[in-house]
Amino acid sequence: NRVFEEEGVPWSAYGQFSEIHFFTNPDGRALKPSEFDPFKLKRKDFKADKTMVTRFRLGLMINGMDINGKLAGKVSAVHTDADLDHSAEAVRGSVRMLKSEGALAG
Repeated sequence: NRVFEEEGVPWSAYGQFSEIHFFTNPDGRALKPSEFDPFKLKRKDFKADKTMVTRFRLGLMINGMDINGKLAGKVSAVHTDADLDHSAEAVRGSVRMLKSEGALAG
């Protein structure tokens, strides 16, 4: 979420236990990523812009992070701090690619 805030993108990473999800904010809500609470939204609010989801996921893969097509992935005890840093930089790289292509404002 720090990456999203630094990049000026109103998206959020969230999850419980060993799962991470990305909220790409298809309705353009005003939100601060570090304060995002998925429990305040309704199920319908999580609809996704399939084109944006695909672009973001491809950007992540190009930058060394693979998650599933629903923008979710697993986190486990074997992930090191270096892995987490790499993941954050993959998110940053993907966001910057989307911005440079004009697919994402910010």
